[in-house]
Amino acid sequence: MRYLTIQEILFIHFRVIEQFGGAHCVLNLTGLESAIARPQATMAGDDLYPSGKSRRTTAINSAIFGVPRILPAPKPRACSRVSLRV
Repeated sequence: MRYLTIQEILFIHFRVIEQFGGAHCVLNLTGLESAIARPQATMAGDDLYPSGKSRRTTAINSAIFGVPRILPAPKPRACSRVSLRV
């Protein structure tokens, strides 16, 4: 399985913000990196999220409700739009 890089996600963010409006900023880059890494997590060599569906769900959950605020708090719907697009 191929995972998106942080550069690819930031590019998607830029495109979504250009299309729908909002601020071009990342408030917590470390949190964004954590959200990207979460679906790739393993324990004792086994994937914590073995199916594609569980990985997608985890990534969306991390991006919308987790630490990585890609946009300022006044635009939470924009965070959701970017998360669902990724």
